[in-house]
Amino acid sequence: MSQPFQPLLDDLVDRCFSITLHRLRGVRGLISGWIEIGIPEGEEHRLRERMEEDLILLARLDWLRSIMHHAPPIQRCFAGEAPQVLLAAGLGVGTPEEAGERLPDIKDPEAAVALALWLQGATVAYDSASIRLEWFGNHLEARLAVTQDHDWTIWKNLFGHLVVEMEPHRIRFRTSCFARWKEISASH
Repeated sequence: MSQPFQPLLDDLVDRCFSITLHRLRGVRGLISGWIEIGIPEGEEHRLRERMEEDLILLARLDWLRSIMHHAPPIQRCFAGEAPQVLLAAGLGVGTPEEAGERLPDIKDPEAAVALALWLQGATVAYDSASIRLEWFGNHLEARLAVTQDHDWTIWKNLFGHLVVEMEPHRIRFRTSCFARWKEISASH
């Protein structure tokens, strides 16, 4: 059974697939270059890291392809690497590996998926100038320079409990949803 916001999720997963494929091509190009010219002395660990990333990206592509063909219930997107992958694509910062610290630390995976879907439905352009993340105390807020019209009724019914404030161009999440990198590091 199709979910009412399935078109948003389908578009987001399609973007994730393209972004992951692009990252995989880059990783493979780097590995191929090292094969051609040789690995610089002392850089063997970087080759192993890229080979491990290659396997992760291949598995991710397989997972994304399966979602594209057999849409799971949204709750299945709250597990594993899905929240990070969907949020990185929604923010327009590539894969989680490329995003690095530009990706907020996720305390509640459901909130990451909610934000990714909100960005997918509201964002007109995916670049760093059109999407801004800011902290207000311990609340993460996403702001958009330009938005497109979207009916948020179904989204609010499913994810409204995660939000403190919501307007067409901005959304602010509860403190239990995201953390700054230093907050997560200090608690470990």
